[in-house]
Amino acid sequence: TGAGTYTVTVTENGCSSTSAPVIYTNINDDMTTAGISVYPNPVNDFIAVEFNAAAGEKTVVSVYNTIGELVLTRQIKNQKTEIGFDLPAGIYSVEIRTNDALYVTKVIKL
Repeated sequence: TGAGTYTVTVTENGCSSTSAPVIYTNINDDMTTAGISVYPNPVNDFIAVEFNAAAGEKTVVSVYNTIGELVLTRQIKNQKTEIGFDLPAGIYSVEIRTNDALYVTKVIKL
């Protein structure tokens, strides 16, 4: 799956429900446009999540391993937050859920 905006629609017994849009990017273009930075990449001991403006009240950073297990989650409120990344080496999906959207990018843990 490439970069883009995705939704999921579930239909059961004639009723449908569609998820909020998820903005997925491999190269952080959409996150950069939204004023969000995740660095460093590759990751050693921590990742920093930084916003051009203060993070919204309900901003949550979640990290998933390659099999989709949630391995880390933090609610953040500051313009810049450093999150300890004490995880095994590998590739991780970093999901940033703001009040308005969901952004997903990948990081490599050395």
